[in-house]
Amino acid sequence: MNLYSHLTNCIRSNTNRDFGIKLFRSLSFAPTCLTTLSLPQLNKCELSTSCSLNRHPGIIHPRPVSRYWAIGKMRDPFQYTVDALPLIRTGGRGPDGKIQLKHVTTGLNRPWFMVDHNRSRHASTKNIHEELVLQVKKTWWRHPFIALVASGEVKRWIIATANMKPGDIIRSHVDIPAIPVDPKEGDAYPVGALPVGTVISQFEIKPGQGALFCRTAGSSATVVRRGKYVGSKLSEELNSTYSNIELEDEYVVFVRTNGKRKIYRLMPTCMSVVGQVSNQRHDQFKFRKFGEKKWRGIKQRSGLWQRKTGRFGRKIRPIGPPIDLASRKSSPDYFKLKCSYPGRSEYTMRKEQDMYEALCAQNIQRPQPVPGPYNALPDKMRRYRWCSWSSVR
Repeated sequence: MNLYSHLTNCIRSNTNRDFGIKLFRSLSFAPTCLTTLSLPQLNKCELSTSCSLNRHPGIIHPRPVSRYWAIGKMRDPFQYTVDALPLIRTGGRGPDGKIQLKHVTTGLNRPWFMVDHNRSRHASTKNIHEELVLQVKKTWWRHPFIALVASGEVKRWIIATANMKPGDIIRSHVDIPAIPVDPKEGDAYPVGALPVGTVISQFEIKPGQGALFCRTAGSSATVVRRGKYVGSKLSEELNSTYSNIELEDEYVVFVRTNGKRKIYRLMPTCMSVVGQVSNQRHDQFKFRKFGEKKWRGIKQRSGLWQRKTGRFGRKIRPIGPPIDLASRKSSPDYFKLKCSYPGRSEYTMRKEQDMYEALCAQNIQRPQPVPGPYNALPDKMRRYRWCSWSSVR
């Protein structure tokens, strides 16, 4: 029996298996101790340990933790508010103290606002929903500008478009006519109601879920194809009923993002916002000093400039096949088998489709607070307090 197996058996007999292995790996032995100690003496645990073991005892978590644990402590995910909230900077570490995000550090104490990305909450009423823009402002933690809009007694923050200004009235439409409409920037329309060539942003991938794409500063997409049966009665019946029949290209809309050169196959009822996202010149922003990145919670890597070589080259490739996001889920008594292998376009398309389906399922489970009347900050939430030049964790 060697020394490693003997120590492992001794620790397993007294402690938990996982904790015992961690304890054994953190032990530090001097060369003299290994020569003088015998096996019976090792059972008495007369071994010198490092100081790190005494300072940081082992913590065993029953399940993996998320990096959003600090934000969940500070606010109620089911309560919406338009007031400023404090944002906790974790420094890239989780509740167990381990690094989860490498180039993240602490930042300044700046307010954080809850933004509502859903423009289709009124779809069940079949009426046009109007809102008044009260304020357009720039925040510290978001690249695009945000706008405070109100409708009756309900206020909420939304992502502002390029030409949105205070005093404008924005509308959210529901109907999908057979003839495309004349869109207005800032208004929300179903993608099936827009003509080909319309510049949109903040579009949904599932009807009623909320915008997931084109939400950053300066991003946009373009409607490249509209099926000839979009807006007809047959298209409305197919969209309202969950049948096992796959929708053909004549009943869906194709949207191409202007940044990543990807084409998405969407349902006509997916809501989108006309226009480009505000703060288009965000890509020209430059930091004024070295410490400004730390203010925003970015850990600086290196200031040494090095010329790029051929290793950083990119080949210009054509746009890939459309990513199908308009497919229906089949019932348990209906199965469709399609075989493919890595390297083909069908295999890559199916892999990306599964990824977006998993993303969709994850966002459905995530709670989305609904703005209500007089949605001020409740007493159970921590209020934001200005503290200049103070770093928070």
